[in-house]
Amino acid sequence: MATVEFHFDFGSPNAYSGASLVIPDIERRTGTKFDYVPILLGGVFKLTNKRSPAESLAGNKEQARIRAG
Repeated sequence: MATVEFHFDFGSPNAYSGASLVIPDIERRTGTKFDYVPILLGGVFKLTNKRSPAESLAGNKEQARIRAG
């Protein structure tokens, strides 16, 4: 049986949805086991000297144009 580490941002509602709704179904269908590893994404950005996309693209008019379609 394969095992997958699922790293999720502890404060993210999207990660919670994935962990509680989607992953159990994947485990049942495939027999794969998921190990849940909570992280703080902000801490990862800080540790790696990176910025989140929301922060790094703030004020970028071209990005806003692309998102508007």
